[in-house]
Amino acid sequence: MHKTGKKYTNSGELDTQEDNMALDLTGQQTFPYYKVITVNTTAYEIVLPSQVTQVTFGSSASALFVGQNGCTDGEAMPLDKMFVPANNAFQVRIGRGNSRALSVFVASQSGTASVVVVLEEL
Repeated sequence: MHKTGKKYTNSGELDTQEDNMALDLTGQQTFPYYKVITVNTTAYEIVLPSQVTQVTFGSSASALFVGQNGCTDGEAMPLDKMFVPANNAFQVRIGRGNSRALSVFVASQSGTASVVVVLEEL
């Protein structure tokens, strides 16, 4: 546990899995960066480093939803979202300047899912 009371993983990331809070990856400085997370059917927020310009989501066993506008961490995914079939990957480019999204959201279409997230600086 950090002196601020926050828990960090062995790789130095803020450990938010216990609290079902957003995964803050803003401290990552080397790309591409690969992260496997477990999500359920509610929106799971991934806070992006400022250098990231593309994010890829995929699951070998589960269908996913990916969204940004209208999403709130821990709540149901809104109607405006992208579907990702099982055993597929979906890439999304991140805007620049004032149009830049600070985070993206992912959820399983049913049950829990193991999701591979790839952050890239293009």
